[in-house]
Amino acid sequence: VRYHDLKEDPVAGIRAIYKHYDLPFSEEFERLMRAWTENNTVDRYGKFEYSAADFDLSADSLHTRYAAYRERFDIPVE
Repeated sequence: VRYHDLKEDPVAGIRAIYKHYDLPFSEEFERLMRAWTENNTVDRYGKFEYSAADFDLSADSLHTRYAAYRERFDIPVE
């Protein structure tokens, strides 16, 4: 499951994992997950923003460093 997809729709991402491993995925389980995600947003304690520059890195160096990984798993550059 790609991080972007999981972030966009966490329940669909978890459903895909369950489907891949042929595990049961009930409507009640989905309802509970949706309730949890609504009550536990990523910014509930404030928003933290950071950049590659904060760690003395550049976006170009990261793109180069992880190019093979992105290519292998078909991950687009953000």
